[in-house]
Amino acid sequence: MKCVEIGSGKLAVIGHDIAKSSIEEHIKNFDLPPRVAILTDREVSGYYLKDIIEYLRPHVSNPAIIITDGNTMAKTIDAIKPIIERLLDFEFGPADLLIVLGGGGLIDVARFVTGIFNCPMHTLIVPTTLLAMVEASQNNKAFLSFQSYKDLLQIDTHPSDVIIDTAFLRTVSARITNNGAAQIVFYGLIDDRDLLTRLSVPGDIAGLIEAAIRSGMKIRTNKPNSLLYGREIANAIETHFRFLKYTSGESMALALMAMNHSTKLEALYHRVGLPTRVEGVTRETLIKRILSRLVYEGDSTSIIMKDEHGSIAPVRMSKIEAQAYFENILAVILQT
Repeated sequence: MKCVEIGSGKLAVIGHDIAKSSIEEHIKNFDLPPRVAILTDREVSGYYLKDIIEYLRPHVSNPAIIITDGNTMAKTIDAIKPIIERLLDFEFGPADLLIVLGGGGLIDVARFVTGIFNCPMHTLIVPTTLLAMVEASQNNKAFLSFQSYKDLLQIDTHPSDVIIDTAFLRTVSARITNNGAAQIVFYGLIDDRDLLTRLSVPGDIAGLIEAAIRSGMKIRTNKPNSLLYGREIANAIETHFRFLKYTSGESMALALMAMNHSTKLEALYHRVGLPTRVEGVTRETLIKRILSRLVYEGDSTSIIMKDEHGSIAPVRMSKIEAQAYFENILAVILQT
């Protein structure tokens, strides 16, 4: 089992088939047995809720269960109210424990709730997808979408202890797993090229997750602007298709391909199952969407770009220059 310090005295433990022992160990750290609520989604609850309740049984009786929609499209302000109402019904307080079991969308909703809830509570994150495993340990913000604007609403959050059990990946589809693969590619292109090599060769998934977490934490500490790299293209692809045709990871993978095209990167994408071309939209339509979402100061805007030395930084340019830039790089992933 591996362990990573993630700030404010919180830890991410990583291993295979460790959920039971790690949850039990976490509860033993309370002075008195806490009341527990489990927040999960419909799909994950069908696979794992019964097991989690069994893990708790020697220490906790009758945990409260809150089941919500874990779909990315459901990560909206409307998802918050029923969860807060249930926590109020339980009279949840600082001596209690909220276990969040699910993927990244559910974790964002949970963190948004705990971030605005005027009552501190212990939170234990148990991610069930590769993307959530890589991101949940290090993201100190929570995001919600509004209409077609992805992650428009944002609040700062406090770190939570995280249990990363790679056994959960057995019930995740290859396409959902590839959301996490795309995030690892992102870290590899920005910070640690060794991640790309490790991703291409099946092996120690726990070690790969640990390395990706450490890389992500390094980026957030030393060059946080880099986290916006490629977002203009990725968000345009995802929202154009209303979050239906391409997942968040596939959209980011396509953006990274446009901005870092090489035969080696294409080979890696084919090996892990990531798309290399966008279908069903023209370059003109996508550029129009990108330009409409940029923030302008007068006639200029700022775009996060990588220079010939691999350094990533914001570059100011006019709207005409931005249009020419996106027309050029989108030719890599669009046929028309």
